[in-house]
Amino acid sequence: MKAPLLRTLAVAAVILIPGGCGRPAAPQTEQNGGLIVVVVIDQLPQYLVERYDTLFTGGFRRLLDHGRTYTQAFQEHSRTSTAPGHTTIATGLYPYRHGIVANSWRERVDDAWVDVENFADSTESIIGRDRRGFSPRKLEVSTLADWLRTADPDTRVFSVSGKVRGAVPLAGRGRGHVYVFDESYGPTFVTSTYYRSDVPPWVRRFNEGRLAELLADSVWESNLPPPAAWASRPDTTEYEHGGRYVDFPHEFRAEEEAWGSDHEDYLDWWQHTPMSDIAAIELAKTALSALELGQRASVDLMALALSATDRIGHMYGPFSREQLDNLMQLDRALGDLFAFLDEAVGPDRYWVALSADHGVAPAPEYLQEQGKDAGRIAPATVLELIGAIDTVVAVSIGELNSRRAEVLEGSDLVAEAFTDEELARVDPEADVATAADSFAILYRRSFRPDRVFSLGDRGVHVRVREGWVTGTSTATHGSPYPYDRHVPLIFMGPGVESGGLDTRVTTADLAPTMARLADIPIEATTHGRPLIDR
Repeated sequence: MKAPLLRTLAVAAVILIPGGCGRPAAPQTEQNGGLIVVVVIDQLPQYLVERYDTLFTGGFRRLLDHGRTYTQAFQEHSRTSTAPGHTTIATGLYPYRHGIVANSWRERVDDAWVDVENFADSTESIIGRDRRGFSPRKLEVSTLADWLRTADPDTRVFSVSGKVRGAVPLAGRGRGHVYVFDESYGPTFVTSTYYRSDVPPWVRRFNEGRLAELLADSVWESNLPPPAAWASRPDTTEYEHGGRYVDFPHEFRAEEEAWGSDHEDYLDWWQHTPMSDIAAIELAKTALSALELGQRASVDLMALALSATDRIGHMYGPFSREQLDNLMQLDRALGDLFAFLDEAVGPDRYWVALSADHGVAPAPEYLQEQGKDAGRIAPATVLELIGAIDTVVAVSIGELNSRRAEVLEGSDLVAEAFTDEELARVDPEADVATAADSFAILYRRSFRPDRVFSLGDRGVHVRVREGWVTGTSTATHGSPYPYDRHVPLIFMGPGVESGGLDTRVTTADLAPTMARLADIPIEATTHGRPLIDR
C-alpha cells in the first residue's frame, strides 16, 4: 500500500544523547513521509499552564507562541485517571466505548468479582524478567497509531512512558516499540513479549549508558531562577509529603528514612524527580536515530507519556516549589527536543500535539487557606458508608440500588449518587456543555456494567462534594470537577495557524485532528472531531 501523501508532517520527541547514537542525517526533501509526535503529560491542569505562562522559555513557550492553543479543552468523562485519559486521547472515544474505564476495575467471573489491572497481561512477560507482561488486549477499539498502520504498513510506532497505562494506549493494538520504566521492573526501560521477542541493542546500550548516568544522580537540586520563586507556594509548606523533607535540595541519602533503603525504593524516589521524564525524552531521541523515525517515506508516530508531573503532584501538590521546578525543567527539555527535531527531521516535516490525561485538585489544606470548602474524607468514613449500604435490603436489584443511593446521599460528604439504572437511561452522546445534568452524562461516559470500579459492584456511583478528596496524597484527582478535567490541548506544525482559541473542545479531538493533518483515514466513528483542516 502506498504511504499517504503528507504535505508536511509533525510531532516527535528527542534530545541529543551523549554517548548514544550519532546525529541523524538531514531529512531528504523528496520524501513524502514525516513524523507525528504526541506528548501527554500526566496530571497537568490548564490552570498551571496559565499560572506559569510567563516563566516558560523552552518547549512550552514555543508551543504557546507558535501553536494553536485551545484554552477550553476538557476530559469529558467522570473518572479522571491515567488509563482512561490516555486512552481517550489515543482513540478519540470516551471510556464507555474504548473500554478502559479506570486504572483498574472489576469484572464478573461466574459468581465473583475479579480485579483487573488496565493493560497487565498474564499471557505475556517482561523480556529479561520473570514478570507478568503487558499488552493492549483490553483495549476494544483502534487508535491513531492503528489508523497510521492501516494506511501504511511500513509506519513505525514508538511509545515510551514511566507507566504501562501511559505507553500502551498511545501505541495502539499493533506490534511496535513500546518501552516502560517502572521501579517494579528494575533500573531499565523494558518491553513486553506482546511487542517483541528481544530488547533491541540500541535500547540495551541506552540502559547501560545514558540511563545509568541519569540514575546515578541522587540529588534533586532546584533549578528555578530567583525571580520565579514567587509563582509557587513557599518551599516549606508543612502539608506536603507528610510534613517531611518538604524543601530543596531533595537527596535520597537524606530522605531514605521516608523511602526505605533498598534499590526499589531508590528507583521510586528517582521517579518522583524531573530526571525520569528527561530519561524518557532521551530514549525517544535515541529511537529517532535508530529507527529513522520521520526520515523515511512513511508517516511515523512517536508518543511520549510523561509521568513525573503526576508523581510530583501527588507528593507535593500542584502549587508546590517542586512542581514548578519540575515544569521548568520539562520546559527546557521539550525546547531542546523541538530544536533537535528541527535539525533531525526538518521543521516542515513534523507536527506536535500536547495534552494531559487529567488535571488535579489543589491540596485541600491549600483550598482551606483560600477560604474554600474543602477537606479529606477519612478511610474510616468511607468504610462506614459502605457498611451502611451493605445493610440495605430490597425485593429487587433496582430497588436495592435506589435505597443504597439514598443512604449515600444522606451523608454530608456525598453530593450525588447515581444508580446503574439511572445511568443506563442517560444519553452518553449528549452535549455536556448545554445539558441540564452534565454530571450524569460524565458518569455515563465512564460507566460499563461489565467493568465496574469504586462502588460500581454495588450498583451505585458516587460524586463527593467539590474540594473534598479521599486518600493520603498531598493532592489527587479522579473527580468530574473542572480542576480534574480542564487540561491543555495544543497543536503545532506546518499549516497549523498559531493563536489561542476559547472554543470548548475535548481531548477526544486530538487523534482525529492529527489524522486529518496527516491525510490518514479514521477507521471508525469517533466522539472527537478534527479541529484543523489542511
